Amino acid sequence: MSIPVLVIIAVTCIFSYRGFNDMALFEKYKFNVGAIENRKEYIRLISSGFLHADFMHLFFNMFSLYLFQAAVTVFLEISVF
Repeated sequence: MSIPVLVIIAVTCIFSYRGFNDMALFEKYKFNVGAIENRKEYIRLISSGFLHADFMHLFFNMFSLYLFQAAVTVFLEISVF
């Protein structure tokens, strides 16, 4: 398993798990068009990608990332260099 994919999976799991247990955190960082447009909370464009609605959603997204890690690794290497 490549290191960048492992880091993405770890960060996503930790952030989502915290969001499962803390609704205030989930509400603060979930994708919300009104908050982005009206209050200029652009962090939500990034943070919402690391939040998941429940464990099944998180599991299937991380499993898909694991299956497509070769393509993700190639994309990240191209983007960095």
